[in-house]
Amino acid sequence: MKVFNTARLSGCAAVLTLVMAGAFAGAASAAVSHLALDPSAKLSPGRLHAYLTGTITCAPGDNASLSGQVVQANSASGFGSAIPVCDGGERPYTIDVSTGGGFPGISAGVFKAGKASAQVTSSVCDPFPFPDPFPFPGCSTMYTDAIIRLQK
Repeated sequence: MKVFNTARLSGCAAVLTLVMAGAFAGAASAAVSHLALDPSAKLSPGRLHAYLTGTITCAPGDNASLSGQVVQANSASGFGSAIPVCDGGERPYTIDVSTGGGFPGISAGVFKAGKASAQVTSSVCDPFPFPDPFPFPGCSTMYTDAIIRLQK
């Protein structure tokens, strides 16, 4: 009968834990350093779209993405996304938030002029190492939210 040396086993487990933590943590160098949301958003003529605007700063070459949500109590809600320009400077963005979330045939009401809750989330990930997926790329997110005014 073989008896395991638990001291050696726990040392191996510690090393394995460190290796896995490093592999899953990645080198999170990509990041958004600034994300702002404007206090008002324009509505489309049919009020099925709200155009969230603001500014973002991300490093040159980063592949960032933006997602936006607008919720108006007892009226409408919607989602949208955009790809911002990442060149190291503060750049404007616009997110087309659709009450159907961009899916044809799905409606979640009609936006009305007035107050609404809005949130914008940015995501930036380090490039995925190919063909070896380890270590996984590091990702960072930033979000901002506010009560905004929807305008015709």
